Amino acid sequence: MVVEERVFHPLPPRPREGSGGVDAALRRAERRLGPRLLPMVALFAAVNYLDRTNLALASVELTTALALSPTQYALGASLFFVPYCLLQIPSQMLMAVTRRQNLWLAGLLVSWGTIATAMAGIRNVAQYYLMRVLLGVFEAGALPGCWAYLAHFYSKDRIALPLSVLHGSLIFSQALGPLIAAGLLTMDGVSGLEGWAWLFMLEGLAAIAVAIGWVFMPRDVEAVTALTPEELAAVRASFASTQPPARGGNQLAVLRRALANPAVAAACVIKFCRDTAFYGIIFWAPLIVKGLMGFSVWGGTGQPPARQPTKAEGVRVVLLVAVPFAAAAAAQFAVAWSSQRRRERRFHVAAAWGVGAAALLALPLALRSFAAGFVVLIVATVGTLGAEGTAIAHYMALQGAEKGLGMSLLNSVGALGGVVGPLLIGALKQRTGNYDAAMYILGGLLAAAAAGIAALPPSWAERWGLREAPGEGGAPKACASDAPAAEA
Repeated sequence: MVVEERVFHPLPPRPREGSGGVDAALRRAERRLGPRLLPMVALFAAVNYLDRTNLALASVELTTALALSPTQYALGASLFFVPYCLLQIPSQMLMAVTRRQNLWLAGLLVSWGTIATAMAGIRNVAQYYLMRVLLGVFEAGALPGCWAYLAHFYSKDRIALPLSVLHGSLIFSQALGPLIAAGLLTMDGVSGLEGWAWLFMLEGLAAIAVAIGWVFMPRDVEAVTALTPEELAAVRASFASTQPPARGGNQLAVLRRALANPAVAAACVIKFCRDTAFYGIIFWAPLIVKGLMGFSVWGGTGQPPARQPTKAEGVRVVLLVAVPFAAAAAAQFAVAWSSQRRRERRFHVAAAWGVGAAALLALPLALRSFAAGFVVLIVATVGTLGAEGTAIAHYMALQGAEKGLGMSLLNSVGALGGVVGPLLIGALKQRTGNYDAAMYILGGLLAAAAAGIAALPPSWAERWGLREAPGEGGAPKACASDAPAAEA
């Protein structure tokens, strides 16, 4: 493995907004970078979430094929998050000392794609558990790695839109996933494979195919030959008040700085609260829609008698589930565009989460009617999911060169919401027979996250950020109090 010591070149002062030539050169540079980077970033995020969440769609047939009990199915689903939480930081530390970080991400694509494909061959509970654990191992470094990769091309003031492309495609994959699954599950019996096996295999092979494109991605902005010297200088100048993630050097010292940063600790609490609501919606929206349509929903007590949907009615459920996530994907770009145009992030995020929290609190009452319940569910999904790219940009702006490991730490804590949110809804739904208590708790957590992020400006966090990567045995240097051009 080749280790690169990060060399920090002196950068020219950051140009003021409206300083003609340089700003125009930066916009030209971003127009060149976008088509080179963002399509592959979008595909990376889409296949990542498809392979992570296709278990829920395959479970219709898989639980019968493997004779899984509800407890065994739930345990396998949760086992994914154990290595996913534990290995994000080690994975990011390894990526940080890799010269060609695009190749590291390509390797992760091949690794988790291979495991996802191998899920087609599971025949017993033990194999099911093992494959879920291995999938968590290789997906652990994926999203934090992609965040860190983009931070080598875009400064903190310019990264909201690129991150929203990443997270917009992630959410859009949740709209497309049920539609793709509906087609693949109909291949039951083709070449002797069950429909669920085709679902795992083809979506796993898609990740391996995307990896080929990542082999040819640029290492960093210096490697983008399409940029003119003027455009490259403008990109460098945009980094004057920020630091890209540290590469090389003493990564343990970088990790200690991230762990000691109060801004990172505060962001971890905020992200856990929000992600609990996020994962609750991701895993329970299909069942909420199914219940709204009057069909039988597994797991509740004291529910009125209901019937299972016909195949045609099941397709209608799937199509309706896609609507809230498609709306949230569109909201990603609207929020990011407004945020970048106004050079402000935290209040954009807080406003979106505040709307989502209000909708979650109103959902128990709205669920008495199909029309009202479905509309409020759409608003709750848009508010909870629709500002994710802008939120990630804000988290990164709270940190200095430790942001690579700091974002891994944030994502690890947030992933705990993937356990708490769905389990909380399931336990309260089974205990009470309705979603009321669960929605009140999720709405309260999301409201707390909105208040927290509104109270967390980058100017407060700058004193603790790491200015540059420490050398081997060296001490980290804290960021000076660089005032950003605009409060973000």
